[in-house]
Amino acid sequence: MTYADLEKELGITPELLEQYHRMKTVSVPSDLVYITPSDIADGGMGVRAMRPFSTGQRIAIARTAEGERNIYGRYLNHSDTPNAYLRKNGLELSLVAYTPMLSGEEVTIDYRTTLKA
Repeated sequence: MTYADLEKELGITPELLEQYHRMKTVSVPSDLVYITPSDIADGGMGVRAMRPFSTGQRIAIARTAEGERNIYGRYLNHSDTPNAYLRKNGLELSLVAYTPMLSGEEVTIDYRTTLKA
């Protein structure tokens, strides 16, 4: 599936993308993940693990308890075979390992099914 196919399936319009990109993004330091050029998003950035993670282990915060998206939520890329998902707790979204992850591996989510209770 191409990204354009995914946008169409999810009803993502250029206006919706523009609104998303204008959201305030806060920088949160982490010793667990970092932002780097993506292997997936051509010319884009992605989130990469700084150490191995086990299934179910929390990787990072993607949106703060105050509802502000942080940099790790901003640069998550889509994969049809994701290695992470988002877990909601109030307004906070935690990035959680869906599968075991190696140090240096790009963290990905499936934009269609990413949120778990």
